[in-house]
Amino acid sequence: ISNMPNFNQLLAALPQGGARSNRFEVQFEPKVNGSPVPVDSILFVRSASIPGANEGEIILPYKGRQIKLPGDRTYDNWEVTVLCDDTYKARKGFEQWKNSINHHLDGLSDNAVIKQYLFDITVKQLDRADKPVTTITLHDAWCSTLGPIELSHDNADQIGTFSATINYQYYTTK
Repeated sequence: ISNMPNFNQLLAALPQGGARSNRFEVQFEPKVNGSPVPVDSILFVRSASIPGANEGEIILPYKGRQIKLPGDRTYDNWEVTVLCDDTYKARKGFEQWKNSINHHLDGLSDNAVIKQYLFDITVKQLDRADKPVTTITLHDAWCSTLGPIELSHDNADQIGTFSATINYQYYTTK
């Protein structure tokens, strides 16, 4: 117990009070036919996350015991909540993006090449001076699920939102 840090050591390690979860920025532009669809993601993203990653497990039987070795890495889907603007610009951008991946009428893609609808998403955690503490890039992202916009007379003092589930190949950290 004598090696436990004291209160002053903790304060010294967190000179700005620690990273705040409400200080972040997300930058993305969905693509349709290889061209960006204008969505002001910095303005309209209400909540996001730093994504998670998992290491698979390989069990190797050996003399009646199990040896656990690291396996393949997988990445959690990334969830984002987006504010609805008065013109539905953000929602329309996501719908155009999803239609370019798989059109709802004929099940076909507008893209001859997969890379035309994949793009990178950047998530930045910011300090109190709006300077990036860490920058995460989700590579080759695409929208798998577009959530509903809940409508209700009970929500008179709320701005509408919708969620999107984003799949990606991997992420890198700067």
